[in-house]
Parts: sequence; C-alpha cells; structure tokens
Amino acid sequence: MAAFEYEALNPSGRSIRGVMEGDGERQIRGSLRAQGLTPLTVVLIRHAGSGSRRTSPAFGRAISNAALAMLTRQFATLVQAGLTLEESLNALIEQTEERRIRAVLAGVRAKLLEGQPLAHAMGAFPNAFPAIYRHMVDAGEQSGRLDTVLERLADYTEQRQALQQRVVLAFIYPAIVTVVAIAVVTGLLVYVVPQVTQVFVNSGQQLPWATRTLIDISAFVRAGGILWPIGFVILIGGVRMALGQVRLRRKWHRLQLRLPVVGRLVRGLNAARLASTLGILTSSGIPLLMALEYAA
Repeated sequence: MAAFEYEALNPSGRSIRGVMEGDGERQIRGSLRAQGLTPLTVVLIRHAGSGSRRTSPAFGRAISNAALAMLTRQFATLVQAGLTLEESLNALIEQTEERRIRAVLAGVRAKLLEGQPLAHAMGAFPNAFPAIYRHMVDAGEQSGRLDTVLERLADYTEQRQALQQRVVLAFIYPAIVTVVAIAVVTGLLVYVVPQVTQVFVNSGQQLPWATRTLIDISAFVRAGGILWPIGFVILIGGVRMALGQVRLRRKWHRLQLRLPVVGRLVRGLNAARLASTLGILTSSGIPLLMALEYAA
C-alpha cells in the first residue's frame, strides 16, 4: 500500500485534510465517500527526489530540530511501552497536528508495511531524518535494542536542540545591535546629511576632506535608492549558491576557524557535537571506526 494525502469536504461543507493508505487513488476516493466525505484532491506521497509532478508538497521542507526532538521522544516512549512500530507510528500520526510531519510519518508507515526496515523507510525522506539519525536507527534494529537506541536518540536530539538554542541566543544581541546601527547610519546618510549639506553649500567655505567624504558617501547611498536592497538580496543568494560548492565552502570554514571569537565558538561547538555523537553511536553498538565516520 501507498500513502496518500487528501483534501475533502465534510457534510457541513468544511474542508479537512489528512493522510490515508490504500492501493490507489480510486480506492482512497471510494473510502472517503464511504465516510460521507467529498474528495477534492488525492495526492500520492512520494519521497524527496522522486521526480514526480504529483508529489505531496509536504516534503519541500525539512522537519525543524525542535519538532524532530519532540517526535523522537514520543516515538521512544511508545516503543518502550511495548507498542509495535506500526502502532507507534499510528499513534504519532493521530496526535501530530502539523500536516508536514503527519505526511512524513504516513510515508514511513507505508514503506514499513511494505516490509522495509525502519531505517530504510526513513531513508526515503532525507529532508526529515538526517543521515546520523537513520544510522542510529539501523544500528538499533540490527542489535535488537531499538527501544534503547530510540531513547538515547531522543536525548541526543534534545541536547542538540538545546545547544542550538544557546548558540542562537548568544548571537541575537549582537545581531540586533548590528541591524540597529546599520539602520541609524543609513537614516543619517539619507535624511540628515543632505539637510546639513545645504548649510555648508550656502556658506561658500572650503570644507575639510572628512566632511566632503561624508557628503559623497551620502550622495552615493541616495543615488542607489531601491537598488541597495535588491543588490543585498542578490548578494545573499549568490553567497548561498557559492557555499553550495565544496571547495568554496571549505575555504569559508577555514576562514571561520581563523576568526578571533567566532573561530573559538565554532571549534567548541563542533567538538561538543563530535563527542556527543560519537558517545551515543558507540553506546548503541556501532563499531568505533564506523561511529567515527558517521560522527565526522
């Protein structure tokens, strides 16, 4: 069976969305009509990169770290309570409110019912489950300690989320100060300096080079107008495309490591990630060499 995402109208005319499993789109529509619903759209859920034009839009984005941490904790609790993987996934689908997560879980359940291992079923959705996540699930399945591995994986994802939040909070204040400073300087150059310039022009005196430079910068900024924000957006897009290349991304990372404050923070953050990941992998039964490769 495959998983389908549907939109239908209930008897009161209200639009509802959900995920249902079946052998085909016709069967799903028939099941919806049997429930008194009027099907509007039925879309087959495919994994990312399938190339199908009718792929569910739920897989265009990855699951957030916070949502993945909560999902893993709930999954681990259900498995430890003695529920089967199918029953655990059913429970997660029923209590998950976010449409994207519900569709991903339904896709994993559908592949699980086809006879695939859980790690392989999750591998069909790489945007939702990172490689390290799938490797640990695979190790748990092979060692027969999936419940223990899921519990440790829940701890790992929660610790990673907490670490990420601390890093973000550490950068919020400098980011706000920088944005405010840029906004104040831009306002001075665009609105204040031109008004003061008229006073100097009317006086007819020779201005010092620093004042002339400031006036020229103000004129340059005003001449750009709307081109400045457009250019900034293009610059950000170009940087992201450039960092998509391995060679340029390595150079960018080397530059980060050489920076006085940022380099120390990056080294500490990656050392903590490496130690945490390596510890949980080895404790899950993965050989040391393979665990080092996954952690790297």
